[in-house]
Formats: sequence, structure tokens, C-alpha cells
Amino acid sequence: MFTLKGKLNYRLVISVLITCLVLNILAIGYFLLFPASNSSSTPQLKVNFFDIGQGDAALITLPNKENVLIDGGPDKNVIYKLDKYLPNQNRIIDLMILTHPDPDHLNGLVEVLKRFKVSKIFYTGVSDSSPVYYEWQEIIKNKNIPVLVFSGPEQLKLSENIFLDFLWPEKSINGQSLKDDNLGSLAFKLSFGKISFLFTSDINQNIEKEILNSAANLLVDVLKVAHHGSKTSSTVEFLEKARPRYAVISVGENNRFGHPNLSTILNFNKINSQILRTDKNGDIIFTTDGETLNYKISK
Repeated sequence: MFTLKGKLNYRLVISVLITCLVLNILAIGYFLLFPASNSSSTPQLKVNFFDIGQGDAALITLPNKENVLIDGGPDKNVIYKLDKYLPNQNRIIDLMILTHPDPDHLNGLVEVLKRFKVSKIFYTGVSDSSPVYYEWQEIIKNKNIPVLVFSGPEQLKLSENIFLDFLWPEKSINGQSLKDDNLGSLAFKLSFGKISFLFTSDINQNIEKEILNSAANLLVDVLKVAHHGSKTSSTVEFLEKARPRYAVISVGENNRFGHPNLSTILNFNKINSQILRTDKNGDIIFTTDGETLNYKISK
């Protein structure tokens, strides 16, 4: 026989058991309806093509959260982009790559050096009389930032299973002065598992032919379109070898050069590439685990 107090304890136990059972049923139902995503446990590579105006700037964030900045655009707007996408606890540029010292690729990098910690620099070492180029090099020297100078077609390991394969220039141009900086533009392929990106900077049709003759594997998922979609690049022959699913054109709105050229757009249409443009779409952000590829846009 239960006393009144005992009856109250018995009822309390029954109530607790029923409550736990209901909560367990609700939890099971929730996870059945909304299965937990495994994206947080799957290494993710992110490639963000900044809407930077008439110029180039792209940020690669590796699965280990290291950051690789490729070019900086024509002005300090790259700073606002980095402020937007880099968390406060990860304000380091682990590798800065300058493809060539034209102002629409270089100028923003000077501002980045002034405001961010940069761990390492990679560039061709080409000679150029531009005051901004000189300032960029002086800041690097004064901050004692380690520099890697391109020595010819080579592979740079960024992380486990993530590589940069440099396709152009065909040899070292360290210390050389070029009549056209575009001729010394770095062109390279970023690979992570089955997914790849091709960065072509400002190479022209003649360089495209040279790369084709090198027998390099050009098949990629994403192509950063050369020279902002100029008619001087993106030949059908080159694009047919690359066969990108996505073509990213980094270009300024209503620019005075008429970029991208209609002929370039038509060439990409011929190979059924989806064209994405920073002037129309804003920032273009690709995410991949090495098997699948997704993208989103952000104004």
C-alpha cells in the first residue's frame, strides 16, 4: 500500500517517464525530417571571385581555413571584400599571388599589405617601372615577408590534395622587363580532388596557343575568363580543350573597354558554358568538397 506521499512520488516518476518518452519521439522525428548535414565534417574548398570593378581579385579559402588571395583589383575595395568574408579570428592572408603588375590587378594588394598580416608572396619577379609596383615591393621588403618567385611551369602544394599547377609563363621571367605585362601573366590550374579551376589572368590568344601546344590537361569545371572577356583571348580552340561548366568574367560595370566582348560571349555559348559575371551577379562563390561543386552569388 502506498501512502499519499508515496502516491505523489509514483505519479511524479510516471510523469517524468512519459515526458522523456515524448521528447525522445520528438527528437527522433526531427532528425528523420531534418537529417544533420555532414558538410561541417567534410573538407570544403571555397573560391570567391570578388565583384571588384574593372579588375581581378579572388580569394581561395582552404579546408584548413588558410587564405590565398589572387590579385587585388584596381583600388582599396578589396579591403571591404576581405572585411566581409574573413572572420575576425582569421584575418591572415597566408599566400598572396600577384599574376602581373597591371594596376587593375596590383593596386588593391598594396592596401592589403598595409592592413592585413600576409605570410608569403608568390609572383613572377618581373621588372616594371610602375610606382605602385615599387611601393608593393618596398612594403614586402620592410615587413620582411618571405617571397617565392616563379621559376617556370611547376606545381605548388597548398594543402592535402590541393595543388596549383602553373602553365604560363613557359620559363622564368624574373628580373625581365616586358613590353606588355600581360605577356607575363601567371596562368595556373587549381585542383582539389575531381574539381578544378583555371585562372588565366590577362593571357592572350598567342599564349593560349602556347599552352595548348604544351599538352597540359586543361579540362576544368570553372574558368576565370582571360582579360575580363576581351576579344584578344578565349579562342574556341582553347575553350574546347578546357570545357568549363562555368565561365567567370571579372569585369566592371559599363567599363570603357567594352568588356566582355560579344565574340567572347558567343565562344562560351558554343561550348555550353554557364557565364557568370561580377558586374551583373556580384561576388561569385564556389564551394567544393573535391567531388561536388556548388556556387552562390552575393551582391
